[in-house]
Amino acid sequence: MQFVFCYNSKLISNYGRYIRLRKFHSKPLIFGIETSCDDTGCAIVDGRGNLLSESLHCQNLIHLRNGGIIPDVAQDLHRRYIELTVEDTLKKANLSMDDITALAVTLQPGLPLSLAVGMKYAKHLARKFNKPFIPIHHMEAHALVSRMQHNIPFPYLTLLISGGHCLLAIVQDINQFKLLGESLDSAPGEVFDKVSRRLKLRNVPEYSKMSGGQAIEASASKASDPHCFKLPLPLANYKDCNFSFNGLKTSTLLHLHRKEKEHNIEGDELIPEVSDLCAALLMAVTRHLVHRTQRAIEFCKQRKLIPETEGRLVVSGGVACNNFIFKNLTILCNEMEYDIFRPDPKLCTDNGVMIAWNGLEKWRGGVDIVTDLNSLDIKAVSPLGDYNADTLDKNACLNWRRYGGLVRESPIINLVHLYEPELFETIFRQNDRYPARRSHIAMLHYRLGMDQIGGAYEVRFKETFQGLKMQKKYVAVTDRVVTQFLQWLKDKEMSTITDFLPYLNRLNLEVIGAVVFDESFNSFSDPEQLVSSRSNKIISAAFGSNSGIMKLDKGVMWKLFTTPLYRKLAKSQEYLEKVSKDILLKKLNYYAINSESNDSSLLSSFMQLPGVDVKDIVGMMVDILMAGIDTTSYTTSFALYHIATNPDCQKELFREALSLLPDEKTEISASVLAKAVYLKSCVKESLRLNPVAIGVGRVLQNDVILKGYKIPSGTVVVTQNMVASRLPQYVRNPSRFIPERYLRGSTQYEDIHPFLSLPFGFGPRSCIARRLAEQNMCITIMKIVRNYKIEWLGGKLGVKTLLINKPDQPISLKLTPRSGI
Repeated sequence: MQFVFCYNSKLISNYGRYIRLRKFHSKPLIFGIETSCDDTGCAIVDGRGNLLSESLHCQNLIHLRNGGIIPDVAQDLHRRYIELTVEDTLKKANLSMDDITALAVTLQPGLPLSLAVGMKYAKHLARKFNKPFIPIHHMEAHALVSRMQHNIPFPYLTLLISGGHCLLAIVQDINQFKLLGESLDSAPGEVFDKVSRRLKLRNVPEYSKMSGGQAIEASASKASDPHCFKLPLPLANYKDCNFSFNGLKTSTLLHLHRKEKEHNIEGDELIPEVSDLCAALLMAVTRHLVHRTQRAIEFCKQRKLIPETEGRLVVSGGVACNNFIFKNLTILCNEMEYDIFRPDPKLCTDNGVMIAWNGLEKWRGGVDIVTDLNSLDIKAVSPLGDYNADTLDKNACLNWRRYGGLVRESPIINLVHLYEPELFETIFRQNDRYPARRSHIAMLHYRLGMDQIGGAYEVRFKETFQGLKMQKKYVAVTDRVVTQFLQWLKDKEMSTITDFLPYLNRLNLEVIGAVVFDESFNSFSDPEQLVSSRSNKIISAAFGSNSGIMKLDKGVMWKLFTTPLYRKLAKSQEYLEKVSKDILLKKLNYYAINSESNDSSLLSSFMQLPGVDVKDIVGMMVDILMAGIDTTSYTTSFALYHIATNPDCQKELFREALSLLPDEKTEISASVLAKAVYLKSCVKESLRLNPVAIGVGRVLQNDVILKGYKIPSGTVVVTQNMVASRLPQYVRNPSRFIPERYLRGSTQYEDIHPFLSLPFGFGPRSCIARRLAEQNMCITIMKIVRNYKIEWLGGKLGVKTLLINKPDQPISLKLTPRSGI
């Protein structure tokens, strides 16, 4: 995979220009800069890969005194020493910056504050001396640096183990990696550091200046009975190549706690069996690494991903320096007929040499050589390999390109992805009264809500929504709240808004309160702007729930013990339940006093359903708070982005809004909305490009034949609507925002397959509040465009996949009041 470091990067794609650069620099000199964590490293390599000089400022002793890396401290130290480190490196090589061909700099992944120092200083040098810039992926550099010392042709297997990472990948080329497995929680170096601190190894003089991993290894070498402590083999029953180290850390600390109690240990004392416990942990971590690496080698052999006679394993990263671990990996490789390589110890840890070497390899291949410095940015998290858990739409598109319109994924879950609208229709036309979908297991474990059990329970509430014809009933209520929102914006006198999303969150919370609960959360008041306010806590709890569900679905450790992510989900749900119960109790007390009420909220209607259970109503309220805030805010954000970046569409939308709302104070009614055809086309087009989710999931209740394949009942099927909606065989100019494609009579009108774009699902399991969400979007957008000219200030907006699609950057807008109309 070729990593994209920013949007619209201007790479040196012109072949003639690249040839001229190569001729001018027939003997290139690449200057590498590394500041991803706590080491400031620089190095220079020549065109033959010879190391001319290097310099490294290590912050290890300072962070040891602090008990761990403090990002602000690391940033200050990088700032203090980066210029000195650069100058020292040039001085050692007897060179000046004028002699350098290009700058190779770590931009991802790492600590954002540390990465920013290296990037900013390198940009300064690149501008001052007119040098090309080569952005480097920190983990790629670790995987490739062994090629500097050994003749290792592609492809080969790599195991990267450090304080922040643990992963297995196939290195196919300079910028092509296939990720086989990664840690589901902590990295081994992180576990060593935390356990070492808890064991108080720093109190031993000979270990006081060692890292946690070094201290664990040194202490373990003195063990007399390491087998007296039993530690588990993580993920033993899972047939993949992922890692998990939190269980080992927890088990080790439990043994430590028992021994401290047994020996009445207090203060700075160490338990007598400290070396045995260190050895037990080291052996357990090694056993886990060897076990998963063996699975990876077997997988490569089975799939013929690496030529059978050319098996090679490269071990790199800070933990690769651990000789006990490397020795056992060597034994494994000998048994599996694999050659094993490890860089020199000083190149295993973070350093400028590996960055310069990676830069040289990219220079030779003409890869990622950037000249537009403004397009460069850092990324704190950046996975290695083709697939990214945060961008499921891109993963799905990659699968479609590789395998076509029907893709089966297994094992563990029998999953089929569909990419053709005709196949979508076949699935949704099944005669299932209560269509099933796979539950989010962590949420199901915590409680049964509307999003989890479906069936008759969900249908009863849905019938209430739709039977009330609420989309017309609540237009005036929503219009009133949006008007208050715009007045709030006007009072704040903010023309440039760095991120509009938090404002939309407040707006949609207030709309939900008014329409669903007949309750005002006072979200626009000054007291509610405080972090500790109720509205802020509700918004945070909704995000905490939505952001954790997908990650927990893919994880396993929360099933064995309560993980931090599961605790966050539970805490978020508990708060939403508390808010819902408080509102419900308030309603019940009100009705006990007032038998007749004018309350026309949805909550009031739900409470009047025959035989309804209070627990069901609370579950519905929590689900609406979860879904209503984030879903509508995200979809409205995408719509505003498309409108702002398409001025002609915005002009037409404003013309329509002006004709329907001649005065800016005119209230929006159901009849006004019915006439807003261009507005509805804009919303529909935005939802085609950026739907609520990537597609719709179903669990087949009967066998189905698709494209000649028998798909058995019980199979999970996902319709990849988001990918299909961007394919040219179904839509003309699919990546462009063209609302006219939905307007009958327009020259750009298209007869689009009705099952292509299903932003809110289909049938009995479609979104319960679809009409309400679309109505809220339309009223919000009409009012904003009627009152403001919108300009987009950010880069190209993409998607980050949580439970739903979220913008991958702040919604940066300039709002200019439309005065004198």
